[in-house]
Amino acid sequence: MGSFIAEAMMNYLAECNKITENLLELYDFVVVPMVNPDGVIHGSSRCNMAGLDLNRQWGDYIIKVLLASL
Repeated sequence: MGSFIAEAMMNYLAECNKITENLLELYDFVVVPMVNPDGVIHGSSRCNMAGLDLNRQWGDYIIKVLLASL
């Protein structure tokens, strides 16, 4: 869902009107690209293509598991 909100925000800021002009003068907007494109393409916002929950599985253990599967 965050991708849809980010897209709508960028489209709004790209419009030429007084409100967006003022916002762009007052603030710097930083848009961070999607960090899980491989999982989202396949319908999962939390897991990558390997089925690993990127919010829970990280660190040395997961690196060892991933390397062992290569």
